[in-house]
Amino acid sequence: MNVLARPFLYFTLTYQLTIGATFNGVLMPNVRLLSAALLGIITAGWVVTKLRGRWIAHRTALDTAFVLWAAAFLLSTLGNLDLWHRIRVGLWFVGAYIAAWYLLHDLIAQRPSLRRAAADALLIAGGLALLIGFAQVQGWFAALPSAIAQGLPVILPRPGSIIGNPNALAALLVITLPLAAVRLAERKPLIRVLMAVYCAGAITLIALTFSRGAWIGAVAAVCVTVALSLARLDPRRVWRSASRGRRRLIIGMAAVALLMFTVFAVYLVQSLDQAGRGAALRTYLWDAALGMMGGSPVSGVGLYTFGHELARYSSIPPQQAQAHAHNFIL
Repeated sequence: MNVLARPFLYFTLTYQLTIGATFNGVLMPNVRLLSAALLGIITAGWVVTKLRGRWIAHRTALDTAFVLWAAAFLLSTLGNLDLWHRIRVGLWFVGAYIAAWYLLHDLIAQRPSLRRAAADALLIAGGLALLIGFAQVQGWFAALPSAIAQGLPVILPRPGSIIGNPNALAALLVITLPLAAVRLAERKPLIRVLMAVYCAGAITLIALTFSRGAWIGAVAAVCVTVALSLARLDPRRVWRSASRGRRRLIIGMAAVALLMFTVFAVYLVQSLDQAGRGAALRTYLWDAALGMMGGSPVSGVGLYTFGHELARYSSIPPQQAQAHAHNFIL
């Protein structure tokens, strides 16, 4: 492996996932110009390296999706040229992720030795987000006694960490959680301890973000990780060779996991009726999106203009300002 490849990958992914291609990196005036410059340099360096090294082009799972997205972007732009200043923000936002996807895929495809380095880079980015997220939570605990003394309602924090949004933070941690869980099998005790702390911290912050999509994603990620791990073993042989104490431990862990899953499922359903988190907060956004699509079914109203158009479908003042429809399909 090139001596510069690993630090380059660490820097690229950490910056992209924590600052460059996040809400803060796209929207904050004092950050976005720096983000654009750095990401441009990174992309240019990758292209030059790819051309000089004559890397073989590999197909990816998202090639077709990106082609369709580019066609939709072009059609939307041509149909809404007066809103180009807003649409270009959407181009930058998605374009940054497309560049990161191809860069990472290319590096792993051309240099298999970088696969573990890529996982390390993701863990580093997630670790930075964890540290800042818990610093925010600590600030909430520091202010808690004063809030109780004043008789204010106690509301759990929804940390956004350096990313600036609880849902985006949870999405990053859902990716890094199974990577950290796999490292629990490392032989080095220090690595196992660090990864155990990492997993506990990630689960805690995912819970505090109250991102229900991330809750479901975390359960799915853990289930897939367990299934892939068991596929490498012979469960029957492991069970037969296990001592009585270890069998009891396995049964106990399975029972606890089943109990936690049941509680999680019940709470997830109940949360749909909680004030401020109910389904009604989403359905009015979906109705607005459908109204926008119905008014201009071919070219739409322009990418990244949902928040601007939402005022036409909301009360005065609006229920809550939102930049997107909170629905992947819409």
